[in-house]
Amino acid sequence: GRLRNVASRIYASPVAAAGKIYFVTESGHVVIRKAGADHEVLGVHDLGEDCYATPAVVEGTLYVRTVKRLWAFR
Repeated sequence: GRLRNVASRIYASPVAAAGKIYFVTESGHVVIRKAGADHEVLGVHDLGEDCYATPAVVEGTLYVRTVKRLWAFR
């Protein structure tokens, strides 16, 4: 399936963890989808700055590096 209603391109690779798939767009939007065939979007979060790096998951924490910050989500 395609990510609908995402304003910018995706440069980073998607990351899967805890039954979810995380996509980060070049414009800094984190799109969270439920893993599975239905492609349900669980949320979209705007980090407010560009992002070109693939997120990382370490011990239950999602790390996202934007052009100015390193974000950690639990």
